[in-house]
Amino acid sequence: MKLSTLVFITFALGGEAIEISKHVRCMETLEGTEYIGTRCTVANISLPETSYNWGGVTQKELHFSNSVVPFVPDRLVEMMNQFEVLNMTNVTLQVLTSDHLRKASALKELNASHNKLTKIVNMTFIGAFSLEILDLSWNEIESIEEKAFFGMKNLKKIDLSHNSLTNVGTEFNELINLQKIDFSVNKISGIHLNATANLMNLNEFNVEQNQVQHLKLSLCNEFNLKLILSLNSMETVTLTWNPMSRFGLENSVEVIAPFNKIKNLSTDREINLVNVDLRGNGLSSIKGMKNLMQLKKLDLSLNQISEVNFTFLSSMKNLEQLNLSFNALKSLEVANIRQNLPKLKFLAFRGNFWESCVVLEDIVTPLKKAGIGFDMTEGEGELSCMLIEITETTENEEITTTDVPETTEEEFSTTIDENKEHKKVENDEDFKEKLFKFINSDFFRVLTAILLILFIIAVMIRMCLSCCDRRSKRIADLDTHI
Repeated sequence: MKLSTLVFITFALGGEAIEISKHVRCMETLEGTEYIGTRCTVANISLPETSYNWGGVTQKELHFSNSVVPFVPDRLVEMMNQFEVLNMTNVTLQVLTSDHLRKASALKELNASHNKLTKIVNMTFIGAFSLEILDLSWNEIESIEEKAFFGMKNLKKIDLSHNSLTNVGTEFNELINLQKIDFSVNKISGIHLNATANLMNLNEFNVEQNQVQHLKLSLCNEFNLKLILSLNSMETVTLTWNPMSRFGLENSVEVIAPFNKIKNLSTDREINLVNVDLRGNGLSSIKGMKNLMQLKKLDLSLNQISEVNFTFLSSMKNLEQLNLSFNALKSLEVANIRQNLPKLKFLAFRGNFWESCVVLEDIVTPLKKAGIGFDMTEGEGELSCMLIEITETTENEEITTTDVPETTEEEFSTTIDENKEHKKVENDEDFKEKLFKFINSDFFRVLTAILLILFIIAVMIRMCLSCCDRRSKRIADLDTHI
């Protein structure tokens, strides 16, 4: 750490200031030839205490460290026009208004995260018209007034995650250059249709881990857009096109919405939806997806889909990757898959309930001929077949007497015993052969290595806990002796 040539003053936390000087000085400056003298870190300030003189701070960046600043000091407000970066994270800030930022014309980045802000009022940032990055995450914000962001034409990124917001309205439509907005981990249940209608530069809209059930958005972006919707209670997603925008086929939209309850996903034909992630949504069919002609990647794993008709997907002529892993499929007809999905490059289908080994072979063989990659290795395929055949063998071992010709009771008993013995020998030999192949497969080696590593970690944790117990006993014995 390089110390500033300015005098470093230490102020006591929660007590009276040490009267070495009333001037606030920088504790440190950012190291590096190019940046020396541009950053000031002030530590151990506790307000209100004394009337600090901020005259010694001449840098472009001001960072508070280990301080308690529930409001922006008046003297600092007067100097705000010199700062480009203001970091007030974790200083128990309670209020932020236009009075505090009225002279912040040069400010480009403001970090007020991890504080106690409860609302954002109208015109709060009217003086900070150059602001590009705003971080208000990890506060207690419950409401944002309609004109809270008025005049912020240059804002590109805003983080409102980990707050207590319940609704998203049209208060962000002033932010015409906004590229990324984060609402994750709030209590949002409603999002206005036109919440993003004027945001033509938006490329990421994150409402992960909220309480949204139905989402209908009017899109206006002229670039690529990613919608992150995971871990809600979402049932329907409808994306519409704002006819006032210049949205076209050169633009793309991604919907990342795993672990919801989505049954229907639809878009206007003009929207170029290229990536859809619907893992873990409880889907039983794919009939609720419409107008996905430009789709390139579709993830439907971890659902309850029992049947897939590739003819139904024939409108997805640009689909390149399809994931059907861990569903309830018993069979999959892929003989004409190339006709329906001409650009398909990869199909994932592991972890389903296949009826027999023949079904697996009927899937793998056409995929190989069509040059389509798949996710099941040889070892996994053999294991799946082995488990299927063991199940079938168990079910078929019960021998009935329906078609047995008339014979003596003793001959009949002997015949049954011989058949059972013969079948048992065949099954034992077949099982041993397949088990031997599985044990020598790469999949088994990797699984063994992972289990060995987990065992070693468990032993180490056990040793550490034992050591801690012995140390605690020694300390207790020493305390008793003393």
